[in-house]
Amino acid sequence: MPEQIEMNGYKTRHFDMCPSAQALYKKILSGEMGEKNKELVELSLRMQDGLFGLEKMAIKEKRASEKDLTKAIQFAVRIMEVAENLDLKEEHSYIKMHVETIRDLVKKPPAEADTPDLMLKTGTQYVLKQDVEEYDRGLLVKVNEDNSYNIAYWYDKLEPYPIEVIIDGKSVAKDAKEIKLNFHPEIDKTEALQYGKPKKNDPRKTPAKPSERKKGSKRNKPKSASKPNKSIKFSKKTEDRLRELITKHNKKGKGPNATLGMLKAVYRRGAGAFSTSHAPKMSRDGWAMARVRAFLYLLRNGRPSNPNYKQDNDLLPRSHKRSSK
Repeated sequence: MPEQIEMNGYKTRHFDMCPSAQALYKKILSGEMGEKNKELVELSLRMQDGLFGLEKMAIKEKRASEKDLTKAIQFAVRIMEVAENLDLKEEHSYIKMHVETIRDLVKKPPAEADTPDLMLKTGTQYVLKQDVEEYDRGLLVKVNEDNSYNIAYWYDKLEPYPIEVIIDGKSVAKDAKEIKLNFHPEIDKTEALQYGKPKKNDPRKTPAKPSERKKGSKRNKPKSASKPNKSIKFSKKTEDRLRELITKHNKKGKGPNATLGMLKAVYRRGAGAFSTSHAPKMSRDGWAMARVRAFLYLLRNGRPSNPNYKQDNDLLPRSHKRSSK
């Protein structure tokens, strides 16, 4: 398959960044859709080429500016509008991943990155006011016991006031009063269940069902996860997923590189911990992968998202400030 796409005398320059885009547009141009929607298809090609070009430069420089990110988001919004007109919105889901790559490479000043402007206590509602004299308006913010956030806009009075909500460039409500954010954007639902110190009756302290408990492994020797060990045996599917996470992490250039030995050890520890502490309705694999993602966050940011997560510090490279080696 050619890495670039040609149409009406225009040849892309950066489609080598996305095999999914190559496959999709080769299919579009070989069928009736490409013939009937020439203008929209060419517009989409040009905009995606612009987005992929921004991403390629950011990866090469190992950094991106806020201006680059703004351009990338503008490209993405317009691309998805065209995709919707072509009735191919789902097929263009890969666009979000390319924007996120650029977002992850935006470098913030150390003070901004390491020092929060405000620390939020669970259960307390905070009133934030915009720094203007003409209006009394701002936000009401509260962190809930389940670590979700409630956010509301206020105007004149300290109570929720109707406001339009736009998510990823698309209006989802014209008069919303309260917005709930369930989990941190870098943590999926399964990973978030591992975060925070479990309270006395927290379901994460519940052992797995007797039928799901395991002791030892037929494929791996005892203590095989006591240190980074790429020889630990998993299914091809699991190993491929770990390799994919390593590639994404190392490509971002943030923090020390991850290795297959590190992630295999973390995964095995997480799978073993499932027998004694897990979240209901979560699989052993989900629990183990959540721990892998928590480890990658620690590797990337120099600190854990949850201060209580210290179990895998011995697997960190010596150059990491949290390493216990």
